[in-house]
Amino acid sequence: MGRAFFRFVFMALVLAVVACQRRDEVSYPFDNVEAPFHYSVFDKANAFMTLQPDSAMRILMAFHDSVDIRSLKQPDYFEFMLLATEISTKGPVDSFLMTQNQRVNYFYDSLHHEYPSSEMVDFLLAKSYYCIANYEEKSDRPIAACDSYFKALSLAEKVNAERFPLVNEFLALAYNKIGVIYYNNESWSIAIDNLKKYKGKESILAARALACIGDAYTNLEDYQTAVSYFEKA
Repeated sequence: MGRAFFRFVFMALVLAVVACQRRDEVSYPFDNVEAPFHYSVFDKANAFMTLQPDSAMRILMAFHDSVDIRSLKQPDYFEFMLLATEISTKGPVDSFLMTQNQRVNYFYDSLHHEYPSSEMVDFLLAKSYYCIANYEEKSDRPIAACDSYFKALSLAEKVNAERFPLVNEFLALAYNKIGVIYYNNESWSIAIDNLKKYKGKESILAARALACIGDAYTNLEDYQTAVSYFEKA
């Protein structure tokens, strides 16, 4: 009886350790009690964010109208602020949301240090750097913008796209953003290098990248290559 009991306790401890490691490595460090909206509303908003931002915005607006944001648990509060800020990058600068950038970034950076193997935390931290970069870009600070875009990319590229397929769209968008900044500053070759790194399925993001590459080759007077990219777009 005594041996069976100690064997049971030992196995329970092993399973608990494995469960904690799996929770850290595979998904999100909060469960659906600690962060209920991450697994429902925010999951849906994330799915639409890159290619169908209007749908993501409708989901977030309906959510905002149905709950008291101040009553949300901390993980859900910061994820809502992150997604709302990400939506605002699609249009004119929202001054209030942009002032939240550093708070949101600090929250996810702290989580990243606490759960360094959580790919979902990597992805959310990447999104927060993307929002900072977008604000810097719209504030006509291209060097600071590129610095934050590259931070976003370095985090997002660690995420397993098989488990988190949305990361491909995010990478495509971030590389497009960097490419366009270099394009606008007439650094044609660097623009081409970044625009060629778009990933994922053929989409409007890929088409935009291909068209911009074609323009860059036109400016380099490589007209044959330019035409080939325009045809692909």
